[in-house]
Amino acid sequence: MALGRRPRCNDYLAKKPILSTEEYPTWKLKARRMFYLEWVKGRLDEIDTTLASLEGCAAKLYGDARAKADRAVADMHQARDTFGKLMKEQAKAGQETLAQSKEALKNQWALFERSFQTYVDAAGKQVDVQRAAFEARAAGQRMAWQEAIDELHKSATA
Repeated sequence: MALGRRPRCNDYLAKKPILSTEEYPTWKLKARRMFYLEWVKGRLDEIDTTLASLEGCAAKLYGDARAKADRAVADMHQARDTFGKLMKEQAKAGQETLAQSKEALKNQWALFERSFQTYVDAAGKQVDVQRAAFEARAAGQRMAWQEAIDELHKSATA
């Protein structure tokens, strides 16, 4: 028995590729696009849940704090509307616009984050308002993750 090199996994894959070279780039791009759209949908859910809670909590603030909180909520609404519009455009558009949309969505997400921080700062020492704001964010994130888990289970059983 001659001693030789043991076959490796890559040797088998080299002999029989799973996807042809023509199929792989298309498959990879579709997977990236779907992952990205799911991320965007999750962020929209988080924004919606957060806004619903913050609008109610803003009523507990008074004077300058209330004005700052209202401006922050208005900014978050604007970021949400632009974010949703960009998501719809991306869903309809081809792969060539993915990079442009990613950058625009990241900018809108950053605007939402800054507005959220402005809201929390406006709440000042009113811990109950700050707590409600963070609980709303956590609920939105939990909802987005649960939807992702449900989709994963559904695709695994299909």
